[in-house]
Amino acid sequence: MTTHQFAAFLNRLCDAFGEALKDPNKKEFQAVATVFGEVPDMPLREFLRSVRTPAAPAPKKQDPGIDLQALIAQIRAVRELPAGSELPRVELPAEKLNNNHLREILKAFDEKTTSGTAANLAKVRQLLRPAAVHGPRPEPGGQASRPHPAIEPQAIEAGVALFNALLADRNLSLSDVRAGFEPMHAHPKPVLEEISRRIGLTPAGSQADILERILKALETIKLDQQRADRILAATGS
Repeated sequence: MTTHQFAAFLNRLCDAFGEALKDPNKKEFQAVATVFGEVPDMPLREFLRSVRTPAAPAPKKQDPGIDLQALIAQIRAVRELPAGSELPRVELPAEKLNNNHLREILKAFDEKTTSGTAANLAKVRQLLRPAAVHGPRPEPGGQASRPHPAIEPQAIEAGVALFNALLADRNLSLSDVRAGFEPMHAHPKPVLEEISRRIGLTPAGSQADILERILKALETIKLDQQRADRILAATGS
């Protein structure tokens, strides 16, 4: 017997019993007959075998376009270069990296992670420099033997100028501000500390902390500017 033959049999059975079938039972018979009539016509055994075969598990979703191990290898190659070497270009797909990706990268280099995505992203960006630039890590209870690099006045002036330019342009959205802020990540911590002092912020915490504080100050001021502009537009001033 095939599926369509079974559907016809159920319909005849339903007609034969007629009024003897209670309404709910009659509807169930008709519903089952309809289902078997709509499936492809095949032997019942073959149909039952296909129904009993468990469905293959859905493939796990992969992160599109992100080869985390290859990215870690590229960063490691940069950090092994001697100071003063020409740095190879490493594309950091920041828009595709979530906080879990950033944590994995930082852990691969024994760097501490934070709960904030922006702070972890800033730490990852700092890895894109030869390790010789950073100097040796201090031993427990001791200090690094290499002194901090000298602060370049030009870098400080450039950082302050960038902050003021982003602040002055009232047409910038928050996304524009974040994009324009990117060059600030290239400055070492001593330069960022001095930039913070120049713009009236406290230069405390790690390099990532300082970057986050400067960016947050910019975003807060831009939001205030946007509110003021909307009020002026609404009042016709």
